Amino acid sequence: MNPDPLIAFSDVAVGFDGQDVLRGLTLQVPHGQTLVLIGESGCGKTVTLKLIVGLLKPLSGSVIFDGRDLSRLDDRELVRQRLRIGFLFQGAALFDSLSVFDNVAFGLRAHRDLSESELRERVMQRLQEVGLSEGVERKMPAELSGGMKKRVGLARALVLDPEVMLYDEPTTGLDPIMSDVINELILQTRRRRPITSIVVTHDLRTVRRVADRVVMLLPLSRLEPGEPQIVFDGAPAELQSCPDPRVRQFVDGEARDRLAAAVQ
Repeated sequence: MNPDPLIAFSDVAVGFDGQDVLRGLTLQVPHGQTLVLIGESGCGKTVTLKLIVGLLKPLSGSVIFDGRDLSRLDDRELVRQRLRIGFLFQGAALFDSLSVFDNVAFGLRAHRDLSESELRERVMQRLQEVGLSEGVERKMPAELSGGMKKRVGLARALVLDPEVMLYDEPTTGLDPIMSDVINELILQTRRRRPITSIVVTHDLRTVRRVADRVVMLLPLSRLEPGEPQIVFDGAPAELQSCPDPRVRQFVDGEARDRLAAAVQ
């Protein structure tokens, strides 16, 4: 196994319109690990994913992907790096005007020189991998359930055989059964290919099912100056026994202290 981290954040800060979101974030993700990021809304989880694909640049610090500082890459090289990363968006983000087939084939047509028969074979293979039966490729996104949209989005993300998968709230809006289907697909993806995964979620069932490691961030508004934003970094089983009351509150889903603070 490569001893160097595949992804490394070093003292990263990000803000928008004068409002800081990340401050001094230092984090390393080894090759092959499934890291789950948890924390309250507004703590910077999705921002962290966008930094990894170069959609955002840090105000300070560095984001290193496979030994290269993403902020120093030109546009062509940045596109080349992004092709190594699959991204499952929170709402699947399918193109409404394209069929399921054309949604999944979109990246292949743009970045691979394949014949139509090779392209069709690859698309149908990925749709089958995510548990969708033949015939679904002719449907439009408006004809799909929420769970089916997520699976099509996953097929599209996997069709270019990425080395890294980023999942932004993969089970949001799904019922418990379909959430478990998505969790199983995340595990299945890892079993089928050597892949590094980062999952952003509020769903503790997802944490328990898929995580090798859990990192919890806290919004900067709830931290003292200079206090680290990462308040937990460990195995999923360790969450239950973490002594930090902020971690306990999140894991137990308790809002009593927050409501009391709001009243005061």
